[in-house]
Amino acid sequence: MLRPTVSSKSAFTLIELLTVMTVIAILAGLVLSGYRYAQDQGARKRAEAEIQALSVALESYKADNGDYPRGLVDSGVNEADTLDPRAAGSAAGYQKASLALYAALSGDGNRDRTTDAGSKVYFEFKASMLLPRGASASTVDALVDPWTSPYGYSTMYSKDLQDGKADPRGFNPTFDLWSTAGDKSGNPEKWVTNW
Repeated sequence: MLRPTVSSKSAFTLIELLTVMTVIAILAGLVLSGYRYAQDQGARKRAEAEIQALSVALESYKADNGDYPRGLVDSGVNEADTLDPRAAGSAAGYQKASLALYAALSGDGNRDRTTDAGSKVYFEFKASMLLPRGASASTVDALVDPWTSPYGYSTMYSKDLQDGKADPRGFNPTFDLWSTAGDKSGNPEKWVTNW
Protein backbone atom coordinates (compact mmCIF):
# COMPACT_ATOMS: atom_id res chain seq x y z
CA MET A 1 0.00 0.00 0.00
CA LEU A 2 1.30 3.37 -0.89
CA ARG A 3 1.50 6.10 1.65
CA PRO A 4 0.32 9.53 0.70
CA THR A 5 3.23 11.85 0.27
CA VAL A 6 3.33 15.05 2.22
CA SER A 7 4.15 17.90 -0.03
CA SER A 8 6.56 20.36 1.47
CA LYS A 9 5.41 23.94 1.21
CA SER A 10 8.05 26.56 0.68
CA ALA A 11 7.85 29.55 2.98
CA PHE A 12 10.03 32.45 4.05
CA THR A 13 11.97 32.04 7.21
CA LEU A 14 11.96 34.70 9.88
CA ILE A 15 15.53 35.72 8.99
CA GLU A 16 14.62 36.19 5.33
CA LEU A 17 11.65 38.38 6.27
CA LEU A 18 13.79 40.50 8.60
CA THR A 19 16.43 40.89 5.90
CA VAL A 20 13.87 42.07 3.33
CA MET A 21 12.31 44.53 5.82
CA THR A 22 15.76 45.92 6.68
CA VAL A 23 16.60 46.46 3.00
CA ILE A 24 13.24 48.21 2.44
CA ALA A 25 13.80 50.47 5.48
CA ILE A 26 17.29 51.44 4.24
CA LEU A 27 15.99 52.22 0.74
CA ALA A 28 13.11 54.28 2.15
CA GLY A 29 15.57 56.28 4.28
CA LEU A 30 17.75 56.99 1.23
CA VAL A 31 14.77 58.09 -0.85
CA LEU A 32 13.43 60.40 1.88
CA SER A 33 16.79 62.01 2.56
CA GLY A 34 17.31 62.55 -1.18
CA TYR A 35 13.85 64.09 -1.42
CA ARG A 36 14.56 66.50 1.46
CA TYR A 37 17.89 67.45 -0.09
CA ALA A 38 16.25 68.11 -3.47
CA GLN A 39 13.50 70.14 -1.79
CA ASP A 40 16.05 72.26 0.11
CA GLN A 41 18.13 72.85 -3.02
CA GLY A 42 15.00 73.89 -4.91
CA ALA A 43 14.11 76.36 -2.16
CA ARG A 44 17.68 77.75 -2.20
CA LYS A 45 17.56 78.27 -5.97
CA ARG A 46 14.18 79.98 -5.68
CA ALA A 47 15.49 82.29 -2.93
CA GLU A 48 18.55 83.15 -5.05
CA ALA A 49 16.33 84.00 -8.03
CA GLU A 50 13.98 86.10 -5.87
CA ILE A 51 16.90 88.01 -4.31
CA GLN A 52 18.34 88.70 -7.78
CA ALA A 53 14.97 89.93 -9.07
CA LEU A 54 14.38 92.09 -5.98
CA SER A 55 17.89 93.56 -6.37
CA VAL A 56 17.11 94.61 -9.94
CA ALA A 57 13.81 96.15 -8.78
CA LEU A 58 15.65 98.02 -6.01
CA GLU A 59 18.08 99.49 -8.54
CA SER A 60 15.13 100.67 -10.67
CA TYR A 61 13.53 102.18 -7.57
CA LYS A 62 16.75 104.06 -6.78
CA ALA A 63 17.06 105.30 -10.36
CA ASP A 64 13.58 106.84 -10.11
CA ASN A 65 13.65 108.04 -6.49
CA GLY A 66 17.31 108.80 -5.82
CA ASP A 67 17.60 106.40 -2.86
CA TYR A 68 16.71 102.89 -1.77
CA PRO A 69 13.52 102.33 0.25
CA ARG A 70 14.23 102.81 3.94
CA GLY A 71 10.97 102.48 5.84
CA LEU A 72 7.22 102.31 5.83
CA VAL A 73 5.60 105.62 4.95
CA ASP A 74 3.23 105.58 7.93
CA SER A 75 5.71 104.42 10.56
CA GLY A 76 8.02 107.44 10.76
CA VAL A 77 10.93 105.02 11.31
CA ASN A 78 13.48 103.87 8.76
CA GLU A 79 13.29 100.14 9.50
CA ALA A 80 15.87 99.28 6.85
CA ASP A 81 18.43 101.56 8.52
CA THR A 82 18.08 99.79 11.86
CA LEU A 83 18.38 96.12 10.79
CA ASP A 84 21.97 94.93 11.18
CA PRO A 85 22.83 92.43 8.41
CA ARG A 86 25.72 90.96 10.40
CA ALA A 87 23.47 89.84 13.24
CA ALA A 88 20.71 87.24 13.18
CA GLY A 89 18.15 89.85 14.26
CA SER A 90 14.67 89.45 15.59
CA ALA A 91 11.69 88.24 13.61
CA ALA A 92 9.96 91.57 14.24
CA GLY A 93 12.91 93.54 12.82
CA TYR A 94 13.02 91.33 9.73
CA GLN A 95 9.27 91.64 9.30
CA LYS A 96 9.26 95.46 9.43
CA ALA A 97 12.19 95.79 7.02
CA SER A 98 10.62 93.30 4.59
CA LEU A 99 7.34 95.24 4.74
CA ALA A 100 9.19 98.45 3.86
CA LEU A 101 10.69 96.65 0.88
CA TYR A 102 7.29 95.26 -0.16
CA ALA A 103 5.48 98.60 0.19
CA ALA A 104 8.06 100.49 -1.86
CA LEU A 105 8.44 97.97 -4.69
CA SER A 106 4.76 97.05 -5.03
CA GLY A 107 3.34 100.57 -4.75
CA ASP A 108 1.08 99.25 -2.00
CA GLY A 109 1.74 101.63 0.90
CA ASN A 110 -1.17 100.45 3.03
CA ARG A 111 -0.32 96.78 2.32
CA ASP A 112 -3.84 95.79 1.24
CA ARG A 113 -2.58 93.92 -1.87
CA THR A 114 -3.66 96.66 -4.27
CA THR A 115 -1.46 99.27 -5.90
CA ASP A 116 -2.06 102.78 -4.58
CA ALA A 117 -3.23 105.36 -7.09
CA GLY A 118 -0.32 107.10 -8.79
CA SER A 119 2.26 104.61 -7.46
CA LYS A 120 4.71 102.83 -9.70
CA VAL A 121 5.08 99.05 -9.45
CA TYR A 122 8.73 97.92 -9.52
CA PHE A 123 8.10 94.26 -8.72
CA GLU A 124 5.11 91.94 -9.11
CA PHE A 125 5.04 89.81 -5.97
CA LYS A 126 3.75 86.24 -6.16
CA ALA A 127 1.23 85.16 -3.53
CA SER A 128 3.80 82.62 -2.26
CA MET A 129 6.16 85.48 -1.34
CA LEU A 130 3.62 87.20 0.90
CA LEU A 131 2.48 86.32 4.39
CA PRO A 132 -0.26 85.39 4.96
CA ARG A 133 -0.15 83.13 1.91
CA GLY A 134 -2.68 83.33 -0.86
CA ALA A 135 -4.40 86.17 -2.62
CA SER A 136 -7.49 86.01 -0.40
CA ALA A 137 -5.74 87.44 2.68
CA SER A 138 -6.60 91.10 3.17
CA THR A 139 -3.27 92.62 4.29
CA VAL A 140 0.36 91.71 3.87
CA ASP A 141 2.20 91.01 7.13
CA ALA A 142 5.63 90.15 5.68
CA LEU A 143 7.62 89.47 2.52
CA VAL A 144 8.81 85.88 3.01
CA ASP A 145 11.39 83.52 1.55
CA PRO A 146 10.65 79.91 0.48
CA TRP A 147 11.05 78.79 4.13
CA THR A 148 8.31 81.31 5.18
CA SER A 149 10.78 83.47 7.12
CA PRO A 150 10.81 87.22 6.40
CA TYR A 151 13.54 88.42 4.06
CA GLY A 152 16.22 90.55 5.67
CA TYR A 153 16.67 93.98 4.09
CA SER A 154 19.06 96.63 5.34
CA THR A 155 20.38 99.97 4.14
CA MET A 156 22.43 100.50 7.30
CA TYR A 157 25.81 100.67 5.55
CA SER A 158 24.40 102.87 2.78
CA LYS A 159 23.01 105.34 5.33
CA ASP A 160 26.33 105.68 7.11
CA LEU A 161 28.25 106.18 3.86
CA GLN A 162 25.95 109.09 3.01
CA ASP A 163 27.01 110.71 6.28
CA GLY A 164 30.63 110.33 5.21
CA LYS A 165 31.33 107.63 7.78
CA ALA A 166 32.05 103.98 7.07
CA ASP A 167 30.10 101.60 9.28
CA PRO A 168 31.38 98.01 9.41
CA ARG A 169 27.92 96.62 10.20
CA GLY A 170 26.87 96.28 6.55
CA PHE A 171 28.27 94.34 3.63
CA ASN A 172 27.35 96.53 0.65
CA PRO A 173 27.51 100.30 0.20
CA THR A 174 24.05 100.05 -1.41
CA PHE A 175 21.74 97.61 0.40
CA ASP A 176 21.87 94.17 1.93
CA LEU A 177 19.17 91.64 1.07
CA TRP A 178 19.18 88.10 2.45
CA SER A 179 17.27 85.00 3.41
CA THR A 180 18.22 82.98 6.47
CA ALA A 181 17.46 79.85 4.38
CA GLY A 182 15.53 78.24 7.20
CA ASP A 183 18.61 78.33 9.45
CA LYS A 184 17.59 78.96 13.06
CA SER A 185 21.18 79.11 14.38
CA GLY A 186 21.82 82.58 12.92
CA ASN A 187 24.88 81.44 10.96
CA PRO A 188 25.29 83.87 8.01
CA GLU A 189 27.40 81.31 6.11
CA LYS A 190 24.23 79.28 5.46
CA TRP A 191 22.16 82.27 4.30
CA VAL A 192 21.25 83.14 0.72
CA THR A 193 22.44 86.71 0.18
CA ASN A 194 23.18 89.45 -2.33
CA TRP A 195 26.73 89.87 -1.02
